[in-house]
Parts: sequence; structure tokens; C-alpha cells
Amino acid sequence: MLGGLVSALINRFRAPELAVYRLSGTSRVDAARLVAYEQLVAAGFFVATISASACLLGQRLTAPTALLWWAFAGAAAWFITSVAVSLPVVLRNPVTAVRDD
Repeated sequence: MLGGLVSALINRFRAPELAVYRLSGTSRVDAARLVAYEQLVAAGFFVATISASACLLGQRLTAPTALLWWAFAGAAAWFITSVAVSLPVVLRNPVTAVRDD
């Protein structure tokens, strides 16, 4: 969840960029989808790195498959947290979002 909160904080600093997307004609749904896809990629890298470490250290771990399940759970927590906290930034009025920065 910490990674999701950091990603949401980064999206907060990207509010003017997201507002420009909205001002150029991008709908709220498409802007939210853009943020969700970005966070899905970050969560995928989270799973990929933990999976790679499980493959490399598989003989030393007592339950490498359990580590993979924890990786998927962590990625889900990352994705849900980052998207849920970033949605207010995406859905607010783009004119005020540009002026706030």
C-alpha cells in the first residue's frame, strides 16, 4: 500500500498535466483509465520483480509459491490504493486544477 500511496502522491503533483488532458477534450473516464493503466503497469513491475526474486531464490525459500501469492496481493493493494487516492485529482474541474499549481 505504501507504493500505491507514493504513486498517488506523484499523481497529485501531475494534476496540471492531467488537467491539460481534460482541457484538450479527454473525458473524465478516459483520464481515469489512463491513470489506472499507469498504475497497472507499476503493479505489474512489482509482481515481476518479486517473481524474479522467487525464481532466483526458489531453492532457499520454504514456500516460493506463497511469495508469489503475496506478490499478487501486494500488487492488488498497490493498484487499488493508488487509483482510489488518485481519482479525486483526475475527476476535479480541470480549470481549477491548472490554477492550483
